[in-house]
Amino acid sequence: MVVLPYSANQRIQHVWLTLMLTGAAIAALRQQGALCWPGPLRVHEIGAVTRRLGVAFHTDAAQSIGSLAIDVAELNVDLASLSAHKIYGPKGVGALYVRPPLRGGIALTPQLLGGGQEHGLRAGTTNVAGIVGFGHAAQLLSEERERDAAHTLLLRERLRTRLVDGIPGLIVNGPLTDRLPGNLSVTIPGTDATDLMAAVPDLALSTGSACTTGQAEPSHVLTAIGVEARLARATLRISVGRFTSLRDVDTAAARLVAAVRARNSTSTQRL
Repeated sequence: MVVLPYSANQRIQHVWLTLMLTGAAIAALRQQGALCWPGPLRVHEIGAVTRRLGVAFHTDAAQSIGSLAIDVAELNVDLASLSAHKIYGPKGVGALYVRPPLRGGIALTPQLLGGGQEHGLRAGTTNVAGIVGFGHAAQLLSEERERDAAHTLLLRERLRTRLVDGIPGLIVNGPLTDRLPGNLSVTIPGTDATDLMAAVPDLALSTGSACTTGQAEPSHVLTAIGVEARLARATLRISVGRFTSLRDVDTAAARLVAAVRARNSTSTQRL
């Protein structure tokens, strides 16, 4: 399997994509759209390359489905992973789209055996409550996606502006366009993100994705796009969503700015 990373400029390039995939059996694109959407080579363009080379293509669409309409046919993907809690559904349930072999897709080998559930791909009693919750969340999403995207974009830009204005030297990671509306990753040079989080315990922040919570190493996503380890350790990930308010954003920005200023003041006094 070939895992497609981002280059230093946060883009997947067409030339070496073709070279990497030649002779591969399956390609995987991680977390499409978290810091940036992989343009100018978009997911459907990557899928066109994999389809031409006969390489099965999997994309992790869990992060993007809440803001972007996902059409597996248009994206040219063979497999796509989704997660309910990313669209305000219950935790612990997800979905895997598999392009049928009769339509040129792939046949999966079950990892759990013993029953015929999930079309024979995953044995075991199905989580009916979770599945129903996921389905209802998806229905609500189809009605609210555009409104949610506009709402979160407004909040994120308000938060970004206040942090940039209030914290000299702050770096926004990723492009300002071609990114999901609710995600903001900022680096505050000279600080330790863990210490900043401890200074604002009433804010829900992280130093990386939930997938890597508890790991001491800096975010592999940041290092993959060329962020130095010392700066990666000074990076916070902040998310806004459907239930975030303007007041929440203003409070969060004020608390973070105050925490950074207090930290800088203490450092100056020690000198």
